[in-house]
Amino acid sequence: MKRSFVRDRGFLRYMVLSLFPFLSLIAFPCPVGATEPAWTKILTGTVTAGPVLADDRVFVGTSDRSVTCLDADGAFLWSRPLPGGPTVSLAIVAEGIIVAAARNGSVSAYNPDGRFLWRLSGSVAPSVAPVAGRDGRFFLVYDRRIICV
Repeated sequence: MKRSFVRDRGFLRYMVLSLFPFLSLIAFPCPVGATEPAWTKILTGTVTAGPVLADDRVFVGTSDRSVTCLDADGAFLWSRPLPGGPTVSLAIVAEGIIVAAARNGSVSAYNPDGRFLWRLSGSVAPSVAPVAGRDGRFFLVYDRRIICV
């Protein structure tokens, strides 16, 4: 079982509870002591990356080789395939672009509405989630190199 907690602007607290073969994504309203989830969502795979929060949306990468987006109320917005195996990292970079790295080294980008933007091929996955720079660029960090996109 894997648990992950993230806070977004102090009004929602998210908990990801992964149970093979399904995932429950649960949002808790603040205050932290609340005992009932605001919503629960069952997805088709376990969370392998995220959750990442931006503009009242929740993004997760799952073991079924996809990136999924839910709104702050738990409603399904979109899901896109990610070639090359399960997602190993997710990040939000300039202008809300979602960057997802797969186990095989491919890195894909989607706009906040789920439209595919571009894909880079690689032989290994980045060592950490993509890192946003100050000027709109972002960095892919590997064991022995850094790529600026």
